[in-house]
Amino acid sequence: KRETKLHFIPSEGNQLETQLYKVISKAKRAIFIGTPYFIPSKRIYNELLQALDRGISITILVPMKADHFLVKEASYPYLRRLIKQGANVYQYKKGFYHAKILLVDDALCDVGTANFDKRSMFLNLELNCMIEDPEFIKEVQRILRQDIQDSEKVRLSSLNSFNPFRSLKEKAAQTVSYF
Repeated sequence: KRETKLHFIPSEGNQLETQLYKVISKAKRAIFIGTPYFIPSKRIYNELLQALDRGISITILVPMKADHFLVKEASYPYLRRLIKQGANVYQYKKGFYHAKILLVDDALCDVGTANFDKRSMFLNLELNCMIEDPEFIKEVQRILRQDIQDSEKVRLSSLNSFNPFRSLKEKAAQTVSYF
């Protein structure tokens, strides 16, 4: 008999951030994050950096084309450091990537309405579901492999290349990144 464990997490207060922190801190091998907006809280971001220091593989999938002004540039400072420390970051090329998913150690999958950003963690009312079901996770992994195939790997050299317009947008994005 197949057993599925489900745990629903509302984002009122800091419940979502706390749950994501716990899951990330317990990772043993790998973390996969798929999100349209990657602007993590300081607590989550520091835990991702610590996970890389522990040898955890981290893969992040974001859209190549943003649907809001400055949101892509707001993610770049976070992504730069993660890439520098060994994370793999991909930009989805086949339309707007709108999935919201966290997969940890091929054992736990978080899906829901929350983006991987401060607004979803602290301002919006969101609902996510933590799923522990090997068959479900295998299907999610199959889909994510295809999503990676339809993506382009982000290189640190590309993010660091001289681009005054992008730099200006990044500075502007930093001032409003919480919102």
